[in-house]
Amino acid sequence: MAAAFLLVTLALPAAGFTLWERLPALAARSIEKYLPGIRVHFGPTTIHFPGALDVRDIRLDSRITGRTLLAVDRIRIALSLDVLTRKRVEAITITGGELHVGAELQALFSGSGTGPSGKTSPWVAGMLKIDSLDIILEDTLGLAPDVLFTLNTSFTNLPLGETADAIGGESQRVEMTDLEIRSPYDPLTQVIHLKGLACEFTLAGLAAREIAAITITTPSFFLGPDLFWYMDQAQQRFGGDAEGSGPGWVVKRFTLVDGRLVLGSGSGSRGLPLTFRASAEDASLANLASLRGSVGLEIPARDYHFPNYQIELATQSGELRFAYPPELEQNNLVGTIRIDDIRWRQYRASNAWLSVTFDSEGINGLFGGETYQGYSKGGFSFFFNPEAPWIGWIGGKGVDLQSLTNVISPENFRMTGPLEFSAQVDARKAEILRLKGDFHTQAPGTLTIRKLDDLLSKIPPSWPGLKRDSTRIALETLRDFEYAKCKGEFWFVDSQGILNLALEGPRGSRAFEVVLHEGDSPAGRWKQKASIRP
Repeated sequence: MAAAFLLVTLALPAAGFTLWERLPALAARSIEKYLPGIRVHFGPTTIHFPGALDVRDIRLDSRITGRTLLAVDRIRIALSLDVLTRKRVEAITITGGELHVGAELQALFSGSGTGPSGKTSPWVAGMLKIDSLDIILEDTLGLAPDVLFTLNTSFTNLPLGETADAIGGESQRVEMTDLEIRSPYDPLTQVIHLKGLACEFTLAGLAAREIAAITITTPSFFLGPDLFWYMDQAQQRFGGDAEGSGPGWVVKRFTLVDGRLVLGSGSGSRGLPLTFRASAEDASLANLASLRGSVGLEIPARDYHFPNYQIELATQSGELRFAYPPELEQNNLVGTIRIDDIRWRQYRASNAWLSVTFDSEGINGLFGGETYQGYSKGGFSFFFNPEAPWIGWIGGKGVDLQSLTNVISPENFRMTGPLEFSAQVDARKAEILRLKGDFHTQAPGTLTIRKLDDLLSKIPPSWPGLKRDSTRIALETLRDFEYAKCKGEFWFVDSQGILNLALEGPRGSRAFEVVLHEGDSPAGRWKQKASIRP
């Protein structure tokens, strides 16, 4: 930016009315000496006596790439008759044009120092006005190809040697809405959507790749292969860590609020029931992909209610991390959350945790928690391909059977003792293809079939005593059974399943087999047969 004002800063001290025709050439040589990587071009010059000079179509081009970094439509300089003795320019007006702020401008000024002599110009501008100068921000975290805003500002009694500092240090704010980032391989697939983006910066800061503040509002990350391809490509393109790449941006204050995760993209996408936020100071970011290493995304604590699934849970704060763990250099997103209490239908767990890893292939999760005085843990694995199968598994130890059966069916039966179990499910979409598992008790216990109490209460008093007593003994024998060992297994395939339960105790053994045949009735029916062996 300073180069635009060297036109007046360096050239005016030598200016007299007889030299006005030579001013553009003198200014061009001064600017090119100050910035040897720049070539200066001036268009037509018009002198308005007694005290004004118009220069049109000014361009500052890079000698290396040939790109125009600064183009100004017109600069008007107003002078008084005693301009040389007072060393004062009455007014400078810069109208129209565009300035490109990016890596080239930064490289240009990084080695320029303070000018060839290091001396400060004694000249003063009574007024400096900039009108409709477009600023084009390049490489802004990969959010958009170009971010453009228009600079309109003015200063009074400004020392010309401080022009660049004054303009470069003036705070600017740009706000944008509904920014979309598309897949690098499919322009129809959205990978990130930003509801709002606000940037606060100075032009001097941009030249040094420093942004005062960035606030991102309601960003949505569309989880799928394309998101991780974008993250990987953006890191390679903009990142400052790889050998030979340029430095990243430093964001003095970074804020992200109300973030969302969405499975898929387009009409088939589904939002996940959680939000996240982030804040950081002096964050080193090359682009949004750099969130994976420098900024932690926090999942705030909250209560969730999903009536359609009969699920309720209360969570502590959690976190999302890109490329985690960092030493493995994985291109992924890992979310971890702790759950104080979770309820599914009538079943509960507490002090639970959930860790989910998203990568280009799919979703893998692990979970665990306290369940009825025991501990259970499991996992699941999904592919992003909706037609691909998915699997899940769970296992537990020390689960109190009495607490569990009191929840399952307290009026029908009760079992006691600690339980160890494992189960696995194979499915495609919402269809369960197979469910199988096994279980056994870890200590002796008791089986009580409470439903038989109804039959005991209904033994007719008119029966003979022997018949009444023998019936009671038989029912009580069925109702209460002390076992030393209990084990079983179950499976469910193709709309039918079997549960086998075997008990062994001091008074013999029992074996139960429960069979489901869905075709017997529209709702399905459980058939039970039991055998008692002494």
